Amino acid sequence: MEARLLGVAALLALSGASALGLSPAGAITVTYDYVGSPYEVGAVTPGGYSFGAMMTGSVTFNFDTTAATGTYILSGGDIAALSLTSGDFSVDITAFYPYPGSPAPSGFIFQSGVIVGWNLDASLPNPPLPPFFNQYSSRSSEINSTFAYSPLPYSIDYIVLEGGFAGSAQTNTSGVWTLQPSAVPLPPTIVLLSTGLAVMGLLGWRRKRGTRLALSD
Repeated sequence: MEARLLGVAALLALSGASALGLSPAGAITVTYDYVGSPYEVGAVTPGGYSFGAMMTGSVTFNFDTTAATGTYILSGGDIAALSLTSGDFSVDITAFYPYPGSPAPSGFIFQSGVIVGWNLDASLPNPPLPPFFNQYSSRSSEINSTFAYSPLPYSIDYIVLEGGFAGSAQTNTSGVWTLQPSAVPLPPTIVLLSTGLAVMGLLGWRRKRGTRLALSD
């Protein structure tokens, strides 16, 4: 019977950990969503694509960032997922340049759990465009978001196609990264405490039930 109760307790622990953003091993993931400022310069590309009104994105860290202060770079292993989207164009973590040896590697600056600076630069596959623009196919397309990231002295969200010859959009006003409410983690000790209380409650219920059965006999 005790083994059955322990099995139930394990299931409670796993479900509780999942609800709190924890893996069975106790790892925490925390996600922030990005909403950029409206583009000051933007247009529909020659291929009929849209850059949208602003840049959006998200980043997921594999540790509890709610009280973090410091710089966390893309090549440091702390970032589990990363994406930027601008209208019809989107990139994931595999497209970003890490720049690990640069004075300004791709990453984020935290102050007391708040993202206060960042530098994100990603390559963007050149989309199919009308034949006139094929002459620019050797030029790169990219998407970038940078703010308050020393030593870079500027703030910018921009997307360029074919080096800008096939269209671009940008703003020099920064956006905001917001912690997802559902991603705010509780300490793993709370999960363990709740599981322990559940086990104690189940064992106590069993003992009382056994006592009642003994008295009725």
